[in-house]
Amino acid sequence: MKKAAVLIVEAEALIRMESVDIVKDAGFTAVEALNADEAVRILATRSDIRVVFVEAKISGSIDGLTLAHVIRDRWPPVHLIVTSGLMATNEEELPESAIFIPKPYSSDQIIAALWELFAYRPQRIRGVSRHYQSWRQSPRFALARV
Repeated sequence: MKKAAVLIVEAEALIRMESVDIVKDAGFTAVEALNADEAVRILATRSDIRVVFVEAKISGSIDGLTLAHVIRDRWPPVHLIVTSGLMATNEEELPESAIFIPKPYSSDQIIAALWELFAYRPQRIRGVSRHYQSWRQSPRFALARV
């Protein structure tokens, strides 16, 4: 099974490297971008990016908070984690469903946010999970009942 990719958008090399290590330790593939322009190019060419972890105050033609809004509009299924040590972000400034983690953050905070975004909860149909329903209706199972 292919690992989900997390795009880390951070201008500071040491912070970016630490974030890459955290993401990899959590079991995800890490992809790096130095600024918003590079992040948009990566998102336009890769379909495996599931989360963007972005510093709100990055350089480029737009800042990280604006980038987060662009991502929400252009790539709605991509999850967003926004971070900053220079600004206090209220929820009204964030795109819908984005998570804000203030700096300095711990690896546990990032890992918890990633696992929250990827939490798997199968939908229940009359007390039975959807996977079980589809398994019961598979052709192989149907032949076994004949």
